[in-house]
Amino acid sequence: SSSEESYSDSDDEEEKTKEEAIVEDGDDLLPTEEELLELKRDRDNIQIDVLFPGDEETYPQIGDVVRCHYVCKIADTGKEVENTRKAKQTFEFVLGIGQVIKGWDRGILGMKEGGRRKLVVPSKLGYGKKGSGPEIPPNSTLLFDVTLERIL
Repeated sequence: SSSEESYSDSDDEEEKTKEEAIVEDGDDLLPTEEELLELKRDRDNIQIDVLFPGDEETYPQIGDVVRCHYVCKIADTGKEVENTRKAKQTFEFVLGIGQVIKGWDRGILGMKEGGRRKLVVPSKLGYGKKGSGPEIPPNSTLLFDVTLERIL
């Protein structure tokens, strides 16, 4: 559709990825609302829906340790495979360095502390052809309901 092509229809110098454009802007590494909408349709098909925006001021950066609660379901069946609230244990990881699936690194970046998002993560940004143990079959699209509890 034309909306997907509208931001880079001039000469080659201006054809940059969103990440390159954000990094070149220096201090402003946080996505705008318009960029968040663009991320909903990003080139790897991860879908991000903001359910609750969070505190409006505290964003994690790559390398920050983040603490989250989440529910993970298999998209095809709706089967819940993980729920940190039921387990009464949060999940902590270092953002942006590959400690988690790619869909999580991309989906959490830009969240605000206290924010909640629904992530639809395609297999290639999840566990791929191998799946993960008996719970997550190969080639599964995953649905996550994630709350960024805290940036540590």
